Amino acid sequence: MDKSNLKDLAYRTIKSRIVECVYPPGNFLRDVDLVEELGISRTPIREAIGRLEQENFVKLIPQRGVMVQGVGYREISDIFQVRIIIEPYILRSYREQIDLQHVQALKNGFLKAKADGDEASKYRLDDELHAYFRSLCPNKYLMDLLDTIYDQNHRLRILCGKSKSRLEDSVDEHIAILDQILAGQISEAANSLERHIQNSKTSAIDLFISGH
Repeated sequence: MDKSNLKDLAYRTIKSRIVECVYPPGNFLRDVDLVEELGISRTPIREAIGRLEQENFVKLIPQRGVMVQGVGYREISDIFQVRIIIEPYILRSYREQIDLQHVQALKNGFLKAKADGDEASKYRLDDELHAYFRSLCPNKYLMDLLDTIYDQNHRLRILCGKSKSRLEDSVDEHIAILDQILAGQISEAANSLERHIQNSKTSAIDLFISGH
């Protein structure tokens, strides 16, 4: 495997373990341990760490090493601020890219998951819906930013825990947004999406505070 592929492999593997909290916040990542765990030499690992530092997944602590970045009120606020700004903008700006058949399929999925009480499907559809909004955008820079934000959001969900009541409210909000899109009410749907993300932010902060 060439150097570029090794660097990408190291990046994807370390990032995945941070996102899934295998490497929890505050954990120090040592070169020697990563070399042994990943079976990859130090150079691509160090290059991957540099990229992860730029994405705010790790932080270099002088004279101590590389630490997995923690999650606090500021990080939660920043993650949702980016989503509140970008996701409704994408929906408003790229409405011509919307596939109404796919939107209907997502709505049907949420209705079935709600009727079945299928919690796993509700979370999966949540991710699928927001990933679909991202896919409407042809701007590579916004897409790359959202990829990082969604990874941070996933990590946040694991660290802060899940609220069943918020999940139920979130499903209803998603269905309402999809109904507005199907009715051609894109501006209203974008406004509802903004409120939905704001509600999710409030819930995440409440869960964080209650767990600390």
